[in-house]
Amino acid sequence: PIMISYIRWAENIDWTYYLVSIIMLFFLPIIPIVLSCIIGAITSSLSSRFKYKNIAQIIISMTACVGIVYLSMNIEVFYKYKFYFKINSRLKKVSTSKRIKLDNLVIKSTPSTISLIKKELNTFFKTPVFIVNAGFSLVLFILIAIVLCIKFNDFIVILTNPVSFGLDKNTVMNNLSLLILVLISFTSFTTSITNSVISLEGKSINILKSLPIKVKTILMSKLYSCLVITTPVLLVGDIILFIKFKTSIIEMILLLILSILIPLVSHFIGLITNLKYPKLDWENQAEVVKQSTSSFMAVMIGMLLMFISVIVIMMLLGKVDSIILLSIATVLYIIIDVLLYLYITTKGVKQFNDLSI
Repeated sequence: PIMISYIRWAENIDWTYYLVSIIMLFFLPIIPIVLSCIIGAITSSLSSRFKYKNIAQIIISMTACVGIVYLSMNIEVFYKYKFYFKINSRLKKVSTSKRIKLDNLVIKSTPSTISLIKKELNTFFKTPVFIVNAGFSLVLFILIAIVLCIKFNDFIVILTNPVSFGLDKNTVMNNLSLLILVLISFTSFTTSITNSVISLEGKSINILKSLPIKVKTILMSKLYSCLVITTPVLLVGDIILFIKFKTSIIEMILLLILSILIPLVSHFIGLITNLKYPKLDWENQAEVVKQSTSSFMAVMIGMLLMFISVIVIMMLLGKVDSIILLSIATVLYIIIDVLLYLYITTKGVKQFNDLSI
């Protein structure tokens, strides 16, 4: 599409453009593939040297992602050296210093929903590729909130620049709560966790189905666990922006509610797509998180909804009072969440019962 667009708008194009474009169409994708292999090898090599390999891998991966964004924005080039051999052997080592004592053993019972939520959180935090793939937008949200506090004037210049957004400065300053809504929408719809939660059950899906627990409880616990992950991060970012923008009480309340309602839409969509396109016969968790049909569909739908939300908000910026627009958004997302809930508790339950491997 980019090449076609260039052909349409460029004034003079000779035959070399077509030749180079066709060649680069095949060879350019090799560059990110090689870079990802190098970064992945280095990340695995470093994390394999730590006792808690998963935590180390998550921290290193997140740091690498943030570093790549920073370097790309500053047009800098950095090089890494690839280490590959002996990595797998170190990753497979299991070290422990825990001592188990059976004296005075006390068994505690917890409600089924709480137990399922703990199980989901345990799966999430023990799967580095899951955290990096699904949680990077949350980290980015906090970073953007902090950057806005530090370089707010530069941000205003970008929004008011005729070449970029061309917004009126007074309009922007009088509707800062809507900019927070844009960030919440962007983060929520680019954070897709539930698109893999069914598939990650893998061959143990029949064990989960055999438990004396309602399917509705199982499915909703997966949604609750995702809210446990996304809501605190969004609320922290919201508070930072509230303090910087001096948001009114009513706008604060509406934005806090939307920080739960909007991610919930994304979680519902991810769960629906995963029930529709489950992949239970995987050999590696990365297959499910990064390469499955459900993850692709959920991400694409999320991106579409994100673009629609941002465009609508930008179009109404300055034309509709911010409190009215936030109120309308709250009612709209409540309706959407209720409809998606009804779908999950009816059609979703049936789809879950039909799963088998």
